[in-house]
Amino acid sequence: MSDSDTPAEAVERTVTLKLWRGRRERYGSPDETIDLPLNADGTHRQAADRVSLCDDISTRGWLGFDVDDLPEGVDEVTLYVHSSDAYHDAESKALDSRAVERGLVYDDSDPKPGVDPFVCRLEGVVVAYAEVGSRV
Repeated sequence: MSDSDTPAEAVERTVTLKLWRGRRERYGSPDETIDLPLNADGTHRQAADRVSLCDDISTRGWLGFDVDDLPEGVDEVTLYVHSSDAYHDAESKALDSRAVERGLVYDDSDPKPGVDPFVCRLEGVVVAYAEVGSRV
């Protein structure tokens, strides 16, 4: 069965997460790009398809984020980034914490020249997931 024969909801949609590790004067090409599954609006964070960006509770450092390549028909996505330095069940504890900036909203417009990606300092296990739509 080809993608054209598969119902639209069964085709996995992704966005491209661009990730910069460390603080710097200028943010050129990202250090990593990750295909991040796109969850339906309202998906509970514990059930969301997510990726681990850092899996060691002793990790501390600066991370920069940008989202690109939104699927056709999707105008905005919200990126949720959570962290936790809890010793036991750190990923679950991260998802119980408040998301960075309560979610970062991205659209498919081109970035403005001279504007850096969102950068913040995080500690411990870091997980991220994306959801269709905007919480703003």
